[in-house]
Amino acid sequence: MAVARECAEELGIEVNIEDISFAHITHRVGRNGNRTYYDIYFLIIFYLGTPNIMKPDKCSDLQWFSLDCLSDNMIEMRKNAII
Repeated sequence: MAVARECAEELGIEVNIEDISFAHITHRVGRNGNRTYYDIYFLIIFYLGTPNIMKPDKCSDLQWFSLDCLSDNMIEMRKNAII
C-alpha cells in the first residue's frame, strides 16, 4: 500500500497493489556509520495516468531511459540495483 501511495504522491499515477512486485533490496550504512539504510525496489507492471513531477522542489527532471543506456548522472548504486 505504501508503494501505491508514494506513486500517487510523487508521480501522480494510480497503481493497484496487484500490479506491484518486489524487485530488489540493498543495505547500506550512512557516511558516519551510525545509520542503516535499506533501499527497496519494486517493479510496477501497470499504472493509470501520466507520470509527472508532483514535488518540483525535490526533483528537477523525469525521463525514461533504456536499461542499456542509462543517464550518465544516475547514482551508481541505483544503476547497479536495476540492471
